[in-house]
Amino acid sequence: QHSDDGDQRPEKLIETKSNSPININTSYEMASATSTRPQTSAAQTASFAKSASFRGTEALSQTLPAHNTTPIASPIDLEKVLKLLTSKHSVDLLERHQHALQKVAKRNREGYILEDTASLAAILQHLNDRISNEQVGYVDALVACISPLKHPFKLGDEASLSAGRGAVVIQSGIMSLMDTLAELLNSPVLTLASEAAIVCEGIVNQLTSRHLVAADVQGDTVAMTASLRSSTDGRRILKAASGQLLNQQTPQARVHAMVARGLVGGDFVPQLAVAWRSACDVMETTSDNKVLNAQTAAVKSRLLSTLAVVTSSKTALQAVAHADIFGTLLAELASPAFDVTGYEGNLVVDLLFLLAIDDGVEGETQRQACSKQVIVDLAVVLRKLLLTTSTVGRQLRNDVLMLGTILANDDQIRALMVEHHSYYELVLRALASGDIASRHPDVVKAHWIATPEDFDFFKTACTYVCKFATNQAAQAVTKTVPIMELLKLYLQQDVAKPPRNWNLQQYEELQLLCLSVLNSLLPSSLEAYHASRMNSQLLALLTWALQHPDNETAINHTGGVNSFHATGDFSHSRALTVDDSIPENNGRRSQARLVLRCLLTLIELRQPQAVELHQDVLDQDLLSQLVDYLDDPLPTRADRVCVELRTLALELCSALCQSQVHVQELFGTAGVDMLVPYLKTPSSVLQAGLGHHALLISAIDATWSCIVGCRLTEVHFYGKEGVFVLLDLLERCPVELRNLVLGCVADIAETDTGLQHVLQWQGQGHPRPNIATMLCHLWRDTCTDLQCPALVKGGLLSSALEPQGDGGATPFPLHSQAQAEAEVVPAPGTTPGLAVMEVLRNERAKIYGLCGLIGFDKCRDMLSNTDQIVLVLIEQYLNLKAGEVWAEVVDELDAEGIVPVDYDDELIIMTTQINSTKVSAVIEEQRALLDTQNIAARTEEELEFMKITESLQARAQLESLSQAGYL
Repeated sequence: QHSDDGDQRPEKLIETKSNSPININTSYEMASATSTRPQTSAAQTASFAKSASFRGTEALSQTLPAHNTTPIASPIDLEKVLKLLTSKHSVDLLERHQHALQKVAKRNREGYILEDTASLAAILQHLNDRISNEQVGYVDALVACISPLKHPFKLGDEASLSAGRGAVVIQSGIMSLMDTLAELLNSPVLTLASEAAIVCEGIVNQLTSRHLVAADVQGDTVAMTASLRSSTDGRRILKAASGQLLNQQTPQARVHAMVARGLVGGDFVPQLAVAWRSACDVMETTSDNKVLNAQTAAVKSRLLSTLAVVTSSKTALQAVAHADIFGTLLAELASPAFDVTGYEGNLVVDLLFLLAIDDGVEGETQRQACSKQVIVDLAVVLRKLLLTTSTVGRQLRNDVLMLGTILANDDQIRALMVEHHSYYELVLRALASGDIASRHPDVVKAHWIATPEDFDFFKTACTYVCKFATNQAAQAVTKTVPIMELLKLYLQQDVAKPPRNWNLQQYEELQLLCLSVLNSLLPSSLEAYHASRMNSQLLALLTWALQHPDNETAINHTGGVNSFHATGDFSHSRALTVDDSIPENNGRRSQARLVLRCLLTLIELRQPQAVELHQDVLDQDLLSQLVDYLDDPLPTRADRVCVELRTLALELCSALCQSQVHVQELFGTAGVDMLVPYLKTPSSVLQAGLGHHALLISAIDATWSCIVGCRLTEVHFYGKEGVFVLLDLLERCPVELRNLVLGCVADIAETDTGLQHVLQWQGQGHPRPNIATMLCHLWRDTCTDLQCPALVKGGLLSSALEPQGDGGATPFPLHSQAQAEAEVVPAPGTTPGLAVMEVLRNERAKIYGLCGLIGFDKCRDMLSNTDQIVLVLIEQYLNLKAGEVWAEVVDELDAEGIVPVDYDDELIIMTTQINSTKVSAVIEEQRALLDTQNIAARTEEELEFMKITESLQARAQLESLSQAGYL
């Protein structure tokens, strides 16, 4: 082993004579990763820094405070050493070269001078090139030269840091030096690579994470490096580097900042990652050579430690991600000889976690993880960690599980995790084995207790399982694990001794989590749900969660603690005094919310297996329980959780009663009495942001599902003036709710009694509008929102305002702006076009249907002349819409290049003529109504004029009589 102080050298594994070949058995069996970039001598760099193009670069750094530095005695001019190595007169003088290099190493054994970095980088690069050409006599000299680099740099002239040109030259030299060291890490000579690893570890250990993070924050170091290396324009360099050098308080801090930028901004990090990956490959291929393996292991350990430090920088982390190292890291963890719970195991897991959670490399990480071998290795690592009993091992187990949870966000990775029942099944069995005994070999030796690490594992595993709820292959795997028995174990209420000796707070949080998992897995696990009698368990838990305990119990109950699924609870402080304006909080509202969601998911399932479960829920009197709960008035200061609970309860009532008359009868008159007050929700609270808008939608939906269609509930609804309440709501509700309310009113109007209530309704204002007037008003608003180009004020065709015979009428007056601008795209025959979809998206079709139920002739008697103009268009809605659909069919045929046969062509021409005839009829009728309106207005104007004339004449007669003395 190589000591850190450098006093002892490792055993020489190669000969240093110039005539001796390299021993293949004692060198790395890997390809050399030497760089092909051109070399730049220190003299050229200095000349470049002094050129006229660097004018103004003094702004790159600021004057530093005074600092006493120890003078360097008899420094060696590295430029002369470089000239000795490269001059054609001395290029072959090996002994002189070795003597000079040994002298350089000896004079700088405590660290190199900062200003010599550019020259030193050129020397090291030149020596590395010679060794690559099998000139092995330079190995010892190169090892000796890089050894002092593990010590901090020394300042020969402090002014060089204060001058802009000097700072730029030094920064460029440091970056070149770091890149050269990275190349040495990939050297096939083990001695050289080992010393380079020691040096790199020493350099990185001098820095802190603050320096590396600052290398990202202070500027784009990659762009700065590119400008320094390729540009000869001083202004460009100034623009690229301005403000990117740290303004530190001490020269040494400035040096550390420059070293950090040199590490992050160049090729050091990618080469470091490649070197570590190559070291792992060497250990696999040379497993029989124990000496070589031991030394390679030491190099690999140092490289890993260096990687762990430099990845504090986001730029460095991205470079590591693009080095395809993710799979190698997992393979290293899965290796049988690797100690996962050791120091290196912690470093590998931390690095994997950083690669998985970083937004900048997420796509690259998922690409590398989308491999069967990666998932197999992940399962092997988790299987090893399940057997650990130490705290560190449990924490690493949780980290590996969280890593798999993050990777499972990708669809392809999820499919691989389920394939061959590898990773997904292992997590499922590990989750269940903590509370249900299992003899499966993967988890039979797992040791579970109530430690915080086991608590976190349970929560993370539940989160992971929920990601596979809709995966068909995963559903088959889930059936092989008793997951429903596990969930049922945590759905008990008032448990004196929780499972696995959890405390009450932990048990309650896990209870909420299990309810969430049940809601996700229920659609795919109906058989296991039914076998576990989960219906009875959920209903018992709902009864417990909705009951009203005494005040003392309510205050002392812990509630949802800090669980994510209890978010929003306890928004009001609980008090001993009773206040009807504040919702009562028994500390169990989060359980009630999640139970209602589970039951709603169950009732919405229309599978044959779910029918028996639906009936079981009804037999246990769930509907009456919900009606009793909703019958309590909503507090005026209700919080979000209180409103959401009632919204879920109304949605559950709607799902239970939908298309089932016998269930509507169970809803009964008590349900109607409960529901009507919710339809009277004031408009002022709809925009409060507490969920009243959703509550009102649920109430309308419940009216449609629980009342309409059942004679018993409809009659009682009429008696409670429910139709009037719905129409009042339609008059004042937001635009988004009109479609839903109109549909409900239209279904109610299909009965004679409901239609009579609709006709008797009168709205607010003067004069008080009737139903026909409101429908015409809604039509105008809808057409205005749709921006129909052919309509004026939402109901009058623009062609009707033109003189008769002028111009041609628009063929599709109901076209919205979106339809007019849409391009014709061929679609399958089962895909509805825009004309059909428009019927579903707005309320014009429902207005037409409701007017048809009332009768268009009766509507005319209820309307003014202005509204009758709109009614003409409403009356022809169905015919005009049919013309739009036929036109879309013709356009799609043309787009697909299909020519209709003669018979079909005649039908198309016929439909076009019919549509034109209907449009012309609408125009003529609207023109006639406009003429009648104009005549009536003119007649009214003439009568008013006659009244004014008569009044003036009478006043004139009175004045004349007064002047004559008669008055």
